[in-house]
Amino acid sequence: MNMFKLRYDTVFQLETTLTIPVKTALDNLRRDIRNTLSPAGTGSPGTIRLLADTSLAPEAYAIAVDEGTITVKAADDLGFIFALYYISEHYLGVHPLWFWNDQAFRREDFRAVPAGVVESASCRVAYRGWFLNDHQLLDGWTDVYEDEEFVWNRIYETVLRLGGNLMIPSSLRDQQRATDQAVQNGLYITHTHNMPLGAETFGLVWPDLQASYDLYPDKFQQLWREAVQRQKHLKIIWNLGYRGNGDAPFWEHDPAYDTPEKRGALIAGIIQKQMEIVRESVKNPVFCTNLYGEMTELYRTGCLPLPEGVIKIWGDNGYGRMVSRRQDDVNPRTDAMPKKGSGKNGAYYHAAFHDLQASNHLAMSPNSAAFIAQELESLFENDGADLLVVNSGSVKPHLYILDLIAKLWREGRVNVQEHATQYAGLYYGEQSAKIARLLTSFDALTPQYGSHRDERGGEQLYHYTARYLIQSFLAGRTGQPAGFLKWLTGSVPLIRQTELVRTICENAIALSDRYKKECEDVRDLLAGRERRLFDDTLWLQTVIHNSGLHGLYNVCKAIEEKNSGNGARAFVHAQDAYIEYIRGLTAMRSAEHDQWKGFYRNDCLTNISTTCYTVHGLRMWLRIVDEGEYFTAWEQDYLMDPHDRRIVCCFNTDREKTDAELARGMKLEYDRLHQGSRFSRLSNRREQFADKRG
Repeated sequence: MNMFKLRYDTVFQLETTLTIPVKTALDNLRRDIRNTLSPAGTGSPGTIRLLADTSLAPEAYAIAVDEGTITVKAADDLGFIFALYYISEHYLGVHPLWFWNDQAFRREDFRAVPAGVVESASCRVAYRGWFLNDHQLLDGWTDVYEDEEFVWNRIYETVLRLGGNLMIPSSLRDQQRATDQAVQNGLYITHTHNMPLGAETFGLVWPDLQASYDLYPDKFQQLWREAVQRQKHLKIIWNLGYRGNGDAPFWEHDPAYDTPEKRGALIAGIIQKQMEIVRESVKNPVFCTNLYGEMTELYRTGCLPLPEGVIKIWGDNGYGRMVSRRQDDVNPRTDAMPKKGSGKNGAYYHAAFHDLQASNHLAMSPNSAAFIAQELESLFENDGADLLVVNSGSVKPHLYILDLIAKLWREGRVNVQEHATQYAGLYYGEQSAKIARLLTSFDALTPQYGSHRDERGGEQLYHYTARYLIQSFLAGRTGQPAGFLKWLTGSVPLIRQTELVRTICENAIALSDRYKKECEDVRDLLAGRERRLFDDTLWLQTVIHNSGLHGLYNVCKAIEEKNSGNGARAFVHAQDAYIEYIRGLTAMRSAEHDQWKGFYRNDCLTNISTTCYTVHGLRMWLRIVDEGEYFTAWEQDYLMDPHDRRIVCCFNTDREKTDAELARGMKLEYDRLHQGSRFSRLSNRREQFADKRG
């Protein structure tokens, strides 16, 4: 059988203009050749030809293989780029997530490529890619990485390897550099809903002026024109719209817009003006606009007419369901699924989310892969396949879901279990079948906090809820609700909120523990690289969920026991909560090794370390206010020999026990723990005073 021997010294012959994006992909392919092939091969090298063919569709490619040559034909940059990454994946075995999943390469003398022709298939979604939003882990990690540009180039390379062609780039330190790198990789660029046309924010340019289009239309238009001139040479999907300064609805600061009709009319007029400005400098521009939050309702009620041809970007609620997102404790769940036959539509969809309530940042989506696939398949069936932007967070915690969504944007449908089996087989080795089942059942770890199918908690539920409860409890606000928890419990007193949260935890603990045990059983079968990768990914996320769930349960129990007067039992539960949250923090730190050293250093969104600090504060407070003035009363009550309890001076010879030592011993005596302390002079005086008053 004829075949091409792909060797270390394979020659590249360019019969097309070598643009920067194609050169970038070509350099990456050469790197992959160096990583997978040995320079010791024998024989004459073959040739890979890059040949322009304008008869092919945009982004399409054809790869013809014979004994001496691989001929790559494409009509544009993306066609060549996708072809080069196809060669890397299918001929060299470099997987799309090779960087993030620490793929190990074994060098061979050559790779045999069978003769034949490969023609690309068109993708189901026209414009598809990631939004690097809430990427604080990357921002903290690349601070200490030896080459920050290297990391960002791996992000863009990954999107392209997954078949994506679009980015909303984001870098907290240098937005322009992030955009330039995305362009150099060949990607389309679009913008966020609060930066129409990619323009600078009014309030940052003119901080002393009110950000009002009515007052300063010329200044807004100046920003838009400058943005167009700055980007007109790039491949742009121009995002239109007007929300308000500080990413809030403009009518919150302008009472004149007191009806939906007035609000919609202003936005529609601004969109028309923005389109005019773009068309002054750009031929055949592509436009989109986000139907975000309140915009969804304006459009649904007919108050926001949109020009034909503008891609309407609908949004999920952060948890994968195509309904409007919850804002604080307001959750209208307005339908955000486009209607079939309603023109051009797309979606902004969350693999990662951050809402200071119950979202996921350190772990993958709390809802199942099957649920996500079903929702996106429904989106495409309802004419929502013109554009898909996925919030990818900090990438690494969300790899499996990002890979699943990429399969969907390429093919439109997916068999979830087959995909999981294929995914696990690429990265996890012999136990991949078991790991695939764990990936597809990850939602068994996650607590159901509401009545809707998608209302399952990400890891932030355990941390924000615990901190809100502790802060309100220590501040003495037990008779009123913790305001930040009304979304979860309604407007009931703090103690009732605590009871409701505890019930959510109790309903989830058995399934979570069972899933964790299944993970442990698989983990015990793994060794070497597969064990390390499993620990860094699925095991880490399992521990974060399971420890957080147990931690939150024990926080609730501590508050309830203290409220009923039993500070000793509350102290034991506070210690158990601390142990659980430390368990999650320790697992996260253990995943920081080799090139991932410091990856979780900037965990400022879920912020496990702050939860540990807060629970530690609760534990200390309980001991200070309930044990007694010498910090030895509970030891006397529960841990000492009865004979020694009567010898007061024995506490002059040894230091008091630490919180951890004391709580560990008290837990063994949990059933005997009682209100007050017999050996606290302060407690006894209080009891005597109460008796006298009685």
